[in-house]
Amino acid sequence: MQLGAFPVDPIPALDGILLAVRMSKLAGDATAQLTEQKRQTPRGAPPQAWIALYEAAIQLAGQAVQAQLRMDRERAQRQSAAAEQRRLSSLANEAVQALQQEKMEWQTRLAQQEAQLAEKAERSVEQIECAERFDAAHGTLVFELDPASRQAFMAWLVDTERKWAMNNASLAPVRAKEAIERTTGAQGGFDVAAADPQSLLSDAAPQLNVEGKSLPRPTTFAVLGTGYRAVMTTLGAVSMLGVVVGRIWTAASLVLPIVSGATLVVVIVVAIVTVPKQHAQAMTRLRGAAKKEVRAQAVQRVRARLSRTAADQLRGLRKHLDGEAARIRVAARGSPDSGPEMAFSAGGISPAEMSRLQGEYVEALRKRIAELRGA
Repeated sequence: MQLGAFPVDPIPALDGILLAVRMSKLAGDATAQLTEQKRQTPRGAPPQAWIALYEAAIQLAGQAVQAQLRMDRERAQRQSAAAEQRRLSSLANEAVQALQQEKMEWQTRLAQQEAQLAEKAERSVEQIECAERFDAAHGTLVFELDPASRQAFMAWLVDTERKWAMNNASLAPVRAKEAIERTTGAQGGFDVAAADPQSLLSDAAPQLNVEGKSLPRPTTFAVLGTGYRAVMTTLGAVSMLGVVVGRIWTAASLVLPIVSGATLVVVIVVAIVTVPKQHAQAMTRLRGAAKKEVRAQAVQRVRARLSRTAADQLRGLRKHLDGEAARIRVAARGSPDSGPEMAFSAGGISPAEMSRLQGEYVEALRKRIAELRGA
């Protein structure tokens, strides 16, 4: 086609570029400018006007291709980030489940620890001295824990509870991380902070309130009463023996009073001699029974305190693990600007159009420009 003999028509590649870029919505202002430039270039325009139009179209095609490549990279990055986010969310859910299981495991651990400490505390209670005093108002003996020994024991118990809480506070993150790694296969890199030991300690005052044991004090007359009963029993037996013998032997009636009197004297002397010993034995039995009861009451109170301490630690550890689970969930949610992937319908150039923009359309325009410049 000769330039001087006809008006130059725009070749189809120009319309193809305009249509592809217009549909892609990637270069709105540049597309509008090129469309306006085409409208102002009539068919009979000089070659330089068409060359300028075609070069602007080639430039627009290059801008559209670069914009599309940039959008493809961003889309690939979003897809990769979304896949990583899904992976982290899945691992976070597994980690949270592991922490929930760990909460139940702590109930078993604390029960075992409580049993061990209770056994040790019981042996310590057995070493506490018991004080004895006489309550003149009621005429009873009162047995109670020695104040100094009780204070020393409570100092040991409070220190033991503090060390117990500190040990579990530092042990909690170790056990939790092990549980998470067993569940997730050591993926995700989830860390668990140590618990605050103060949050595991009980607010109860360090006291050991044990009621004293009151017992009636055995008096000498009470012990003599026991001896009197022994004397009368012996005399009754001798009298019955004398009656039986008297029926068989008549002369026994003369001997019986002498035997009875001698027996009475002997029994009374024996009873008087044995009264102090019996009194001491009675006091020993009372003291042993009273001290045993007082210590048993102390052991019961200590076990109850350790049970409350274990319950407080379990409540504190559960609260701590719930907080760590919530922190892991928040960390796995991702950045707030991570949205859904851009769909092709929202804009962009199809692969077929990309191929034409990079090859067919641009080559056609360049060939036309060369023809116009060579004319």
